[in-house]
Amino acid sequence: MRSLFLPRSSALLFGLLLSSALSTPVSPHGPSNPTIKKPSSGIFNPPAAQPKLRTILVRIPDPAGDALLVVPPDCSVMSCPLLLVSHPLGAIPEYGIDFVNHAGYAQFLERFSQAGYALLLSSDGGRETWGNVNALENTYRVWNAALSRFDYSGQTFSLGVSMGALPATLLGLTGRIPLEGTITIGGVLNLPDIYRRSDPTYPASLTRAYSLPAQVSDAQLAYATVPHDPIGGTLFFTKLDIPYLAVGSRGDTRVPLERNASAFVRQMQPFQSASRVLEVTGPHLSAAHFSEEVSRAALEFLGKYRR
Repeated sequence: MRSLFLPRSSALLFGLLLSSALSTPVSPHGPSNPTIKKPSSGIFNPPAAQPKLRTILVRIPDPAGDALLVVPPDCSVMSCPLLLVSHPLGAIPEYGIDFVNHAGYAQFLERFSQAGYALLLSSDGGRETWGNVNALENTYRVWNAALSRFDYSGQTFSLGVSMGALPATLLGLTGRIPLEGTITIGGVLNLPDIYRRSDPTYPASLTRAYSLPAQVSDAQLAYATVPHDPIGGTLFFTKLDIPYLAVGSRGDTRVPLERNASAFVRQMQPFQSASRVLEVTGPHLSAAHFSEEVSRAALEFLGKYRR
């Protein structure tokens, strides 16, 4: 049977507490100022709710074309690298955040944002600039302006799609922007070949971008474009050890893989052996170019150089 008496130690403690209580005078009217002292934390004083972090969209103005800076939630609480994105022919920066009309492209870019990269969607100086001076100067200016608009980690990578491969590679090759790595998707990397052998709409667009007549000789074309040609302009470049991941398809007849991405990577490998080609299927900029498999490979590639 359980004892009804307290153990000796408990009885002593109870006696002390009772003695203290009896020795304290109590007003017959109760306490004059009854208060309940709340603890400094816990249910009486819960910590302030933290606001949900959201992606921030910042417009970076420039006379030659505004850029869009996409700052994901992670970059509000830690420093992040910047991924500079240059668009394909005829596009604008807004395509990169248009999940209705350009869903595949926007979703592809969003995966980089979710991985903790701030994205700078450049206008490249216009819809059809083909890596000309306007494209390079505009992209450099908006890149420089964007660095103070978020907690920049000090690293910049670039991603160029089709025509956008030109500024994405050239700004690194010339040392204008200190790139840690570059990804090209169906990238134009051989301007003379684009003029002579590719899509019939490209030559007129290319000659307009370089202020050339509709019909040009090889010498005229070379004089105007060699400093802007990733394959032909090696003598103009000062930074050759940037790693490249070039995504392309053998089924691409507009920007042939062998004469663009493959030729460029072969040329760069003596300077950076990590450069490689990732082959996909389908025509120019098919859905396979923007698949989850490609984004995983691209993020793994960038992760090797991210600090």
